[in-house]
Amino acid sequence: MGRKKKIKDDTPKKVGRPRVNLELHEARELVRGEGLTSVVQYKKWWQLNTPARIPKRPDRAYKNEWISWNDFLGSNNEFHFIRKTFRPFIEARSFAQQLGLGTKAEWIAYAKSGKKPEDIPSRPDLIYTKDWFTWKDFVGADIPSIKRNINASPAVFFIIQNSGRPNNVFQFGITLEGVKTVLQYQAQQQFKIVGLYHCDIDFAWQRYAEHFGKLYWESGRSDEYVISNINDYIFEISDNVVPVRST
Repeated sequence: MGRKKKIKDDTPKKVGRPRVNLELHEARELVRGEGLTSVVQYKKWWQLNTPARIPKRPDRAYKNEWISWNDFLGSNNEFHFIRKTFRPFIEARSFAQQLGLGTKAEWIAYAKSGKKPEDIPSRPDLIYTKDWFTWKDFVGADIPSIKRNINASPAVFFIIQNSGRPNNVFQFGITLEGVKTVLQYQAQQQFKIVGLYHCDIDFAWQRYAEHFGKLYWESGRSDEYVISNINDYIFEISDNVVPVRST
């Protein structure tokens, strides 16, 4: 007798470990601590963090126990489909820094207190993704330490205008050789000094330049920017630098 032919099993095989989610009440407690107020914010938060045991679609994963998105997020937002208009990032950050908060948790607690204006988001990190840096930057918690470190730093941040450039083109940079070196170069190359500032070695001047302007491609340099209003730039960096009072 011939051997029996084995029947091929076409049942699809699962690959990898099965995903095990937290219980609904555990996931809900963790998510509520994030201060999210809408489905859109939850989706952005999930994409940024990809939490291992919290599902992307909790309304499906917990369908037998699910009540509502408001219940899951701990919010009272009844109109998730309405797009709110928020203040520009710089204005929202200026407002936040006046509150004297120090951490993300303190900001979220403030946002839940009912005192926050409607045109400032509860989760600015999810709304201002293009301009966002850190929570300390947003609430201003690092400003005192920056000011303390500046005096001990040998770094000098300069803003200059090179000859032959349009009036709205500025060169930025940090030197560790002191103010006198900048003045010596000025005498040799005849550029205009717009500003000199003591700063931390790690001062991220590029982030502000990219926010207020764009690279001046014609020069082929990576430190010259077209800035329409240099006074706005200088005002914005004022918490991170100390002007050189005398030369």
